[in-house]
Amino acid sequence: TLIDLGLDDVLDGVVLTENINMLTNLDLHNKNISNLTGIEDFISLTSLNIYNNQLTNFDISTIASLNTLYCGSNPLTSLDLSANTALTVLICPQNQLTSLDLSTNVALTNLTCYMNQLTSLDLSANTALTFLACSENQLTSLDVSANTALTYLDCAQNQLTSINVSANTLLTNLYVFLNSLTSIDISANTALTDFWCAYNSITSLDVTANTLLNVLYCSSNQLTSLDITSNTSLTYMYCNLNQLTSLDVRNGNNPSLIDFNCLDNPNLSCVFCDDADWSETNWVNIDVNSTFVENEVACDALDVDTMEQSDFSIYPNPTKENFNINTESNIEIINIYDIFGKHLKTYHHQENYSVSDLKSGIYLVHIKSEDAASITKLIIE
Repeated sequence: TLIDLGLDDVLDGVVLTENINMLTNLDLHNKNISNLTGIEDFISLTSLNIYNNQLTNFDISTIASLNTLYCGSNPLTSLDLSANTALTVLICPQNQLTSLDLSTNVALTNLTCYMNQLTSLDLSANTALTFLACSENQLTSLDVSANTALTYLDCAQNQLTSINVSANTLLTNLYVFLNSLTSIDISANTALTDFWCAYNSITSLDVTANTLLNVLYCSSNQLTSLDITSNTSLTYMYCNLNQLTSLDVRNGNNPSLIDFNCLDNPNLSCVFCDDADWSETNWVNIDVNSTFVENEVACDALDVDTMEQSDFSIYPNPTKENFNINTESNIEIINIYDIFGKHLKTYHHQENYSVSDLKSGIYLVHIKSEDAASITKLIIE
């Protein structure tokens, strides 16, 4: 490989020191190398790439200047970085590491160690970390309270039962899916744009403080309610496979939500949205038992038979031009909505109520008196 790189010219097991001791960058990735003996003489290296080889170990203790190390996709079982105090970037995924001591690597800003066999990870000394990807390990706990500079945290596919991210106020990306979480508080993470917490056992989720959220992936949890009315920047939202009975997506910017999925919530009858007609046309991932509505009146009307009260009756019904109300109560106000809950007309008490300007169809009449309220269907022919 050194010959191919122009650093040597004879395959004799040695290389001239003067050819390599001032070298700052060395790329040996994907070369099927199983022994790195001699690397200790590359004393001026700042960047070393040994990705995708056959290395089980190597010694870089003499390379004090090293700040970037790519050593992923090897069968490494151990990694000694205690002498590499200048290291800022460590990329070591897809190895067989069971432990990783980073106590001397206080300058580290980027740590990528996913797909190893780590059972613990002490990051208390790594206060400069901005990027951490430690997914697909065997972590049962993770303390990131000292890592206040973090903007990216991926600890998915571990065995975490809890995680505290209240100190990580700069986070923009947080991925905690496929763990064993029952709760997570992200109220302090107001910079979040991407949040993935799917495949846990979370029972409640408050995203009202996360107004910059672009992606919310909370599928396969135990959520019973979800309110995203504050999340005006959402473009992707997945809340399928929960136990939702309440879902409010009236954020004033529904057309920007290009991918929406609330399937497999068997007890969700109403999905509150900005425009029911638009949502009905553009959001297809909704259960047959769920209906898009714009307000509580339209939601109540889904169960209109139980809402009607005998004290109020509308006649004639069906009608063509007007209707009357038979009641002994003092009517305060009457509102008419279309079947999707869009408000169309308002009346106060009078002898009869004209609807000649409305098209043929089914409408909802909301009648309110001093002590009662009713929603009744009105058919206009």
